[in-house]
Amino acid sequence: MDSKLPLADQLTIDFWHTYPASYISHHGRDCCHVARNWLINQDYNLDSVRGDGQLLSAPRWIPERYEWGPNSWPLFWCDAIAMCRLDCGALAAFSREVYLSRGVKAAPVQLIQRLSSHAISQLRKIWRDGPGYLNWLAEDKIYHEAVAVSLDGVRIQIWDATNGWWIQPVQIDGYGAVLKVKVSPLEPDPQKILHWGNRIVVPGAWTDICAE
Repeated sequence: MDSKLPLADQLTIDFWHTYPASYISHHGRDCCHVARNWLINQDYNLDSVRGDGQLLSAPRWIPERYEWGPNSWPLFWCDAIAMCRLDCGALAAFSREVYLSRGVKAAPVQLIQRLSSHAISQLRKIWRDGPGYLNWLAEDKIYHEAVAVSLDGVRIQIWDATNGWWIQPVQIDGYGAVLKVKVSPLEPDPQKILHWGNRIVVPGAWTDICAE
């Protein structure tokens, strides 16, 4: 335990380390089947992916259509597509499903990022608390989710569907910096390593990016 952190923050961060990545639930009925197909059709119609070279094209229409904001969990497909606001886990899950439908290997990414204490206090004012809502805010850190994509199952890129940009493997500690990252396995049989730029990432394990 980091003795420099308040106990409440340390407990929050310890919880993040054990928290599972977000997945959208399915009722097993037509309501969710139709909703999921709608998402995939939207990507086909709006992004017009052409050829293998465009398979990794970012689905920017998702953060353009859905505002970032709190939603409760569990979240079902038939409810998710009708919402105006979705949190980072839901936006990442949408993007992941889109990439998988394109035939791209995709997996959840969990991150811990640094923000300022002032930014955290502002976020606390707009974020709901209580059952179904994740405590993703610490004193100067946040929990975040994104999606890893790969054509060969070895070299990955990380798409942040909340902010609408690619997260770079080279990070400098400071506001917005990625401190730690956890990439779930791309395959049912986990690979030993993944390559994110020049970084080596072990699937399913937290990797230090910047020193906390």
